[in-house]
Amino acid sequence: MNKGKVKRKILIVDDLAENLRLLSEALASRGYEVRGTKSGAMALMMVGQYQPDLILLDIKLPDLDGYQICQKLKANAITKEIPIIFCTVLDSACDKVKAFTAGGSDYIIKPFQISEVIARIENQLTLVETKAKINRLDTFFQEKLQHKTREIEQEITKRVRVETQEVQLKQIKVESILNCLRIVVFSLELESGKLIYLNSAVEQVYNRPQSDFWKDSQMWLKVIDRKDRQRVEAFLLQLESAKNIEIEYRIVRPEGQIVWVKDRRSVIEDPQTKLTIIYGTISEM
Repeated sequence: MNKGKVKRKILIVDDLAENLRLLSEALASRGYEVRGTKSGAMALMMVGQYQPDLILLDIKLPDLDGYQICQKLKANAITKEIPIIFCTVLDSACDKVKAFTAGGSDYIIKPFQISEVIARIENQLTLVETKAKINRLDTFFQEKLQHKTREIEQEITKRVRVETQEVQLKQIKVESILNCLRIVVFSLELESGKLIYLNSAVEQVYNRPQSDFWKDSQMWLKVIDRKDRQRVEAFLLQLESAKNIEIEYRIVRPEGQIVWVKDRRSVIEDPQTKLTIIYGTISEM
């Protein structure tokens, strides 16, 4: 191991004192910080206090077996990422499957070669370091992506706000022109007759408050002179099939004044709502 590096901590759990001694001396000579224990229960306690970077774990222990210890450590959010290498005399395929199922990272069969143990340990620690680097890079790029996303969202919001203001300004200009020309502009649902939009010029043409038309969807027909109402109603029934109509008729203002108007209407299906919408204008003649 290179000088200046932080010592990696290894916990050895083995019931044989000779194995503990051999492994501890070999690992310490290579710059590792080593702790050892013969007890499974003590191992669980030491993991929390010592916080090792890797565990060498025997399966046959006087109290808890290695499988139980591994399962307990992998079930704990604090210790589940610690690599565990089983080091045991058990060499059957069933034992190996059981060890890996419990969460083991590697499996060494006794009697072991020190060089193999060292190689397996360094391999697992390299994997842990690589995973940590990947996680750091992922966090870095995620933060970059979130920052860039926020910048884009802010830019889009800014543009939408500007464009919305421009559209609103254009609408105000158009409405101002239409109101000066005393042209009523409106839209409503064909099926229900519900009003969707109505400009303020309606108050000049009909001499009635705008709210009358919002409250009563039949107000358009109620203000038509009785002499023309039936003709207009019959004509409006043709709107859905004709798509575009134009008709002239008389309306009666609240004070009794009769005024001729020209009513132009078109039917368009809204692609978003799938509703059939009537768009129209009404102007004095």
